[in-house]
Amino acid sequence: MHSAIRQMAKNCGLIHSHEIWTLPGHYASRVARKADVPCVISPRGTLSMVARSYSGRKKRLMWRWLREADIMSATCLHATGDHEREDIRAMGYEGPIAVIPNAVAIPQQKPEHKHRKLRRLVYLARIHPIKGTRVLIDLWRNLATEFPDWELDIAGVDDGGHVAKLKAHVAKLKLKRIKFSGPRFGEEKSRFLFSADLYCLPTTSDNFAITVGEALAHQLPVVTTKATPWEGVVTHRCGWWEEPNSEAVGRALRQAMAKSHDELEEMGLRGKHWISNDFGINPLGQRMSDLYQWLIFGGEAPHFVSFS
Repeated sequence: MHSAIRQMAKNCGLIHSHEIWTLPGHYASRVARKADVPCVISPRGTLSMVARSYSGRKKRLMWRWLREADIMSATCLHATGDHEREDIRAMGYEGPIAVIPNAVAIPQQKPEHKHRKLRRLVYLARIHPIKGTRVLIDLWRNLATEFPDWELDIAGVDDGGHVAKLKAHVAKLKLKRIKFSGPRFGEEKSRFLFSADLYCLPTTSDNFAITVGEALAHQLPVVTTKATPWEGVVTHRCGWWEEPNSEAVGRALRQAMAKSHDELEEMGLRGKHWISNDFGINPLGQRMSDLYQWLIFGGEAPHFVSFS
């Protein structure tokens, strides 16, 4: 891969790398320096304090030996939100940071679901301790009793065998109306979200949490934490944005699950309208294009580039 990147760099105007903690990212940075072309790096949440705590010793060694020099010499870093920009600054990077959210695909009209016996609370994300899935399951112990007309469906890719541990925990607690649906992609993911009434992501660290945007695009109100950049759910009255702890998330879930079907539908409609207007593929793609143009040809920096 190093050789292939070096060969391609002879005919490119810019190199953009999308990861930190594996060697391909280092290859991209190294080649960019030698070829004297601009280098953009998107950490994708991997520089947050919580993210760096997982396999912390290995990451500290890699940072010291390779990645610190790569990051500090990068022409520009890309953050998906202001809190990720702050994480980048905390690592000592003083160069320009482009704040460009991820784009969210907007699905077709929400289909009608008739004759459903239970209302559905869903989780859809990578299943890993950092995402707070265990917190949601522990909260369900009381929520299942308080809201007998609701069920919980947990879907996502199993990261490191975490699902087996969670299933054992569910069995130990003898929890009812909870299931694990496995990974969901494409149309299957869309059907899964359309089948729900409420989405929850109680994560402790997330640079963007694309699944929150996808849930909103599918007309779902959301409950998430301040470890994500989705404070707009409060401004746009389409969800709850809480401290990343069990008490705060549990309080928000009780408020949400106590709402009527029509109230949640109205919140979902507001969320979809917001996502459609502010997170469309075309305007955000144009921002990335504007960034590349500036880095390659110079001129005035785009308004979304931060120097502080």
